[in-house]
Amino acid sequence: MFETLRADSMELLGERNPATMDVTNDLAILVGSMGEPKIGRELLERLVPMRTAVLGAEHPNTLGDHALAIASYRELLELREGALSKNDVRTVDAVWQLEVQLRGLGNQEDADAVRARYVSPLLDATSGMLSYQQLDKAEGIRRTEREEARAAHTAA
Repeated sequence: MFETLRADSMELLGERNPATMDVTNDLAILVGSMGEPKIGRELLERLVPMRTAVLGAEHPNTLGDHALAIASYRELLELREGALSKNDVRTVDAVWQLEVQLRGLGNQEDADAVRARYVSPLLDATSGMLSYQQLDKAEGIRRTEREEARAAHTAA
């Protein structure tokens, strides 16, 4: 439904329209929380600079997107860690989204701390210590980071 709404909004209003950007933000949060953190991150990584350019860095919607998303992902992270564990792949998915939002606000210290607590132990563990799902998640993270590093290198 959000994808259809976003496509219609882009066609009728354009990608840089505030309403289209609101739908894109909602879609990014939704797909990220439904187990597609890479897609959510990609949408947000394109949206945040555009929203800042169109509305300005101090506009409430620009700041509000990050603040609302950070609060939502912190809550989701707390729930998943309590119900599942900090090592569960669904918890790590929430961490990825939280990390993107923290970095988007320039809060590198908190983003690094969240990553160190949840993602780094998964990446540093030996394969014999991880479940199949954890191994798959760790490989997915590594693959995504390699792709992002290649893209950054190519862009530079």
